[in-house]
Amino acid sequence: MNTLEKVNIAILLATITYIIAINNLLSGTDQIAPALRWFITFLTSVGLFRLLIILVYWVIRISDTLLAMYHQGRFLKGIWTYRYEVDGVPHTGLWRISQDLSSISITGYGVDARGRIDSHFRSISQLFEHQGVDEIMFARTDISRRPLSTSTGSADPTGGRARPSCGPSPSSTATTRTASATPTSS
Repeated sequence: MNTLEKVNIAILLATITYIIAINNLLSGTDQIAPALRWFITFLTSVGLFRLLIILVYWVIRISDTLLAMYHQGRFLKGIWTYRYEVDGVPHTGLWRISQDLSSISITGYGVDARGRIDSHFRSISQLFEHQGVDEIMFARTDISRRPLSTSTGSADPTGGRARPSCGPSPSSTATTRTASATPTSS
C-alpha cells in the first residue's frame, strides 16, 4: 500500500467515524424524520470528506517535513550540486528540484571549468522506475548538443540520499556518464 492510499484510508476512517456519531446523535431525536436524518448525514459526511481531503493535502503540501514523510525515500526537493565525468573530463552543475504531492520538476545548469553556465536543462517527465533505478528525462537548451537527455538515480538506503547520474539519451551513442549529487543547504 502506497502513502497516498494510507492517507486516503485515514481520511475515510475519520469520515466513517463521523457518520456513525452523527447518525447516533440524530437517531436520539424523534423530531426529525428518518429520511431527513439520512439526508443530513449523507450531505454533511460528503462535505466533511471533501473538506478533510483538501485540508490534509494542503497541510502536507506546505510542510517540507510532512512532504518528506509522504515521499519517504524519494523526497528530493531543494538545491543539489552534482559532479560527473564524460571521457575522463569532470563536469559540475546545479539542480533546483521542486516537488509536491504528485509531481517533481527539475531545472539544471551545467557549469564549465571557469564557473560559467555551459548547459541549461529542465525536466519534461516525472520520475519513472527503469531497471531498479529512478529516471527522468530532460529537454536541453544548449542546442549545440543533443536536445534530450536522461538522468538516473537511486536512493541510498542507509543515508536517504539520492545518487543521481547523468546518462545519455536512448537515441544517442554518447559516452557513459557517472555522477553523484548531494543536497546543498539553502
